[in-house]
Amino acid sequence: MAEITWVALSRLYLHPLNSRSEPPPAEIELLSESIRTAGLLQNLMGYADPEGGFAEGNDLQSRRIGIVAGGRRLRALQLLHGPGRGDVEVPVLITGDAATAAEWAGTENTARAALNPADEVVAYRRMRAQGASPTAIASAFAVRERHVLGRLKLALLPDEALDALRAGQISIDQAEALTVAQSDDAVAAMIPRILKAVNGWNTMRPEQIRRELNPEAVPASDRRARFVGLDTYADRGGRIQSDLFSDSTVLLDPALLDLLFAEKLESARAEICAEGWAEVHAFSAAYPDYELLRERCGARLERVPVALPEADAEELDELMARAEAEELGREDLARMDELTTRAAGDFDDADRTRATAFIHVSNGGDVIMDGAWLPREANEGEAGGSEAITGKAEAIPQNLRDDLRIIQTLALQTALLEKPELVLDLLAVTLTADVWPWYRPLALSPTAQTLTPSKPDETHIDARLARAIPTDDRTGKADLTIGLLSDVQSLGRKARNAAITAALARTMHTAGSDFGKALAARLRVNPRNVWHPTAENYFKRLPMGMLDQIRDELLPHMADEAQRFRELKKAAKAAELHRIIHDADYREALGLSRDQNAAIDRWLPPELRLPDAEGPAAIEEDAA
Repeated sequence: MAEITWVALSRLYLHPLNSRSEPPPAEIELLSESIRTAGLLQNLMGYADPEGGFAEGNDLQSRRIGIVAGGRRLRALQLLHGPGRGDVEVPVLITGDAATAAEWAGTENTARAALNPADEVVAYRRMRAQGASPTAIASAFAVRERHVLGRLKLALLPDEALDALRAGQISIDQAEALTVAQSDDAVAAMIPRILKAVNGWNTMRPEQIRRELNPEAVPASDRRARFVGLDTYADRGGRIQSDLFSDSTVLLDPALLDLLFAEKLESARAEICAEGWAEVHAFSAAYPDYELLRERCGARLERVPVALPEADAEELDELMARAEAEELGREDLARMDELTTRAAGDFDDADRTRATAFIHVSNGGDVIMDGAWLPREANEGEAGGSEAITGKAEAIPQNLRDDLRIIQTLALQTALLEKPELVLDLLAVTLTADVWPWYRPLALSPTAQTLTPSKPDETHIDARLARAIPTDDRTGKADLTIGLLSDVQSLGRKARNAAITAALARTMHTAGSDFGKALAARLRVNPRNVWHPTAENYFKRLPMGMLDQIRDELLPHMADEAQRFRELKKAAKAAELHRIIHDADYREALGLSRDQNAAIDRWLPPELRLPDAEGPAAIEEDAA
């Protein structure tokens, strides 16, 4: 068996089996200097060839060893130590078998002794500091340039991270994840958390480290980033970070991205409005709000089909037939889309002047027109058409509407935590009712629903919901083993049912539907148990007129103060409403009665209020 032996440098020579081309002298000088500063990081590999002769005498201890792998290092060592090198010993993996030696010569990298990544990082860093380029370093160590670039990226980590890597306390993947940190302090704070985690489920995966170091980072694949464009974002001062190890790019200034997204979406809305529409409404979400459309709109407009010229119609038929039989090329697909769009026709000009068009930005970053609707009064002849969506009507912002629906979901899911049997009933409905998938009470795959609104202050998420469902990472998952089943069985029925209840409650996603509202009413769900309106998360985001209405609802007996409130600026109004909700001393100064205080404590935005319960006044406590 081959073993590593320390051999005098004077006994080593370049064996004919080492057929690699002669490296440039400058490369050998660079590697020699690296060995001087960092030491020899990898052993040589040699063949005790009977034809190699002896350095001196004729005993086995003086036999010459031919280096079959590591010729660059041998030359660098010889250059470093010069002619008087007899006492210098270097580690050599030696074999006396010619076939093994030939194999080593052909596949050098597979037989090298393992090199600690931290030592490699230090060696590359020293060479780079001496002026060596990544290309030169890669050539000197016979590795790919991308490998060198990765190690040089790791070289930017503080010494405590490299020390942990050298000691095996963190993995190379975890060290690579640390490189996304914005400061050494962030790395220093993260390392103890990694070390504290134990092997198994609690080990911090690289994806988790990256996410926690940059919690607000937005992937470049995000629809907002695609819509705005990285160049535009960067030109406005946005910071972009490319992760060499995960081949991902993220944007580090989400507030700027949201601003640019809103600006460009408004520009797109105005451009489409110029086509003659009465109004164009832009949804900021990744999908149109169909519930809002049903509530506020009348008839949907249909395009007036156009009869294509005979030649074009025949061409379209031919392309569609070919598309069913084969994969069309890019030009054919574009032509088919063009003809299909022309055949679909356009909207009637007279209808445009009365209708509202709706647009949103798709996940691909494209502006999608969702259709156009007539206002409700134009369709039904009702006088109450003021609720039709138009850009002129005072409406709450879309992101606030989204937040309030999140609060609906959070409140209902929290209430379900105490109703395990009801959750199992809902599961039965979800699995057996013959309804469209999006109407099922529980969103099963399972898919954890968003519970953190964009303005999360005064939002309280039950820890059982937070940990109910594993994150949907594509990497770092454990293998499916019988041990996982044993773990579940060892929990006992009560703990198992609690886990099932939390996981299923975590999937509730129809809180904003009629079904969800009726269910919440029966459960006597109170959104104020999980969320409280504040200046930041609610009042500052409302139109001015709505703030006046809310003040009148909260303090209806103080009509003489209403005019003073109406004359305040928006920020001052929001601050005062915040004090009314949260400041007990302020309420006492206002002289509010117990009933008036109770009414304020119960107050909810209209979007979170529930209808009267149908059936039982409230669902009784489930059996244990």
